[in-house]
Amino acid sequence: MRIDELKEWQHIRVRWRDAYSPHSGWHDIDDYEPEDMVAVTIGRYWKDCQENYLTLVGTVFENGEDAPKTVGDINHIPVGMILEIEAIHGSKERLPSDTSWC
Repeated sequence: MRIDELKEWQHIRVRWRDAYSPHSGWHDIDDYEPEDMVAVTIGRYWKDCQENYLTLVGTVFENGEDAPKTVGDINHIPVGMILEIEAIHGSKERLPSDTSWC
């Protein structure tokens, strides 16, 4: 899926290549083997939040309108590091309000 196909506040899963540092100390260049660090982030797409980044939020305070006014758990993923974007199509089934979580 491409970024321009996403709808604002859509639930998505993004696989992306993250920056990393090896253990500190000295490394023999003949023995050093870099690793590929691939992260997965799941959240709602915040369109046009920051140029050159895809922004996801993990928490949304719904207010009955199309767009939330308050969000949390914000992640900015560099567009050039994205490997895959997948839409998440979830169930809208709700638990009874008297459900005990403990």
